[in-house]
Amino acid sequence: MPIYWRLPINKLEWKVNLPLRNSAFHPLEKVVFEFVVSTDHPLAKLPTPLPASAIHDYPTVIVADSSMHLLVRSSGLLDGRSRIIVPTIEHKVEAQCKGLGVGYLPRHRITRELAEGHLILLTLDVPRPPVEISSAWPRANPGRGFKWFVDHLKLMQFDSDNGLVAQK
Repeated sequence: MPIYWRLPINKLEWKVNLPLRNSAFHPLEKVVFEFVVSTDHPLAKLPTPLPASAIHDYPTVIVADSSMHLLVRSSGLLDGRSRIIVPTIEHKVEAQCKGLGVGYLPRHRITRELAEGHLILLTLDVPRPPVEISSAWPRANPGRGFKWFVDHLKLMQFDSDNGLVAQK
């Protein structure tokens, strides 16, 4: 199921939703999610690929769904697990760096933490495929400023290591 960025501009949100009626869409790319833990986490010492059973003893850090107008949904949850719910992706990165839990994070959001040795990539025996993302916005009465924003967004491309970047 694709992930859509729900606009207006004041609050870009990651959402897992079915396509909405009366909305326009623009595909961006695929986001690569990596299963990561802090470098001093007990799972970091185990050989990979890790079986799903190896991670069941540790809580999963997840970002709370903050949808205001759409159904609350979840993506990439490791079922049957205790969860630590945080308000933002930044809090999720911080919690995982501190070893409070485990989980998937978008590769482009953790390059610094990986380079500085705060997080380590672990391979699971069941890989997670990249997630297709699109931008979405209501078709009805987009002002000139919003149209400018959408036109410029369409000039961007998604890089799995750097996030949304200007096309070359």
